[in-house]
Amino acid sequence: DWAQWQAAIDLERNSLCDFETYTTVKSHELTSEQKASALNAHEILATKTSGAKKCRIIVDGSPSKHEPDELYASVAAFSTLRVVLLFMLLLGFTLMQLDVTTAFLQGDADDSAPVLVRPPRTHPDFAHLLYWWVRRPLYGLRTSPRKWRCTLAACLKELGLHALIYDEC
Repeated sequence: DWAQWQAAIDLERNSLCDFETYTTVKSHELTSEQKASALNAHEILATKTSGAKKCRIIVDGSPSKHEPDELYASVAAFSTLRVVLLFMLLLGFTLMQLDVTTAFLQGDADDSAPVLVRPPRTHPDFAHLLYWWVRRPLYGLRTSPRKWRCTLAACLKELGLHALIYDEC
């Protein structure tokens, strides 16, 4: 059982590296103000309904305070869901669930406003007194859902698909 958990942890950590989600910086290269403003991260372990083990590195909070109307959650309108289901039935498609394990990491890099994060205590970088300049959307950051949605919308547009007028995404 521990081998499965370790495989899930390794998969998550490797995904962050593969997508160049962050660059490391040594503690002594940062000012005390930067260290004090760094967000903390932690690893969440969960078991999927299929029994598979899953790990996510989550950032605790966001570097800026947002007004409620600035917060973003990408959701499809009910009318869009109805249209998609109708077309699936008419065309005889099978409805299936999809789990994109690295969805947020597919978002575009944002070097204009990097976020400083202290790695999870269980991560080797923590013991080596390293911090992360986060460059890509990461779970827990308020801007991540919007960046992911923009990336997904651009990909769908390249495929010739267009959003319904009722639906932002």
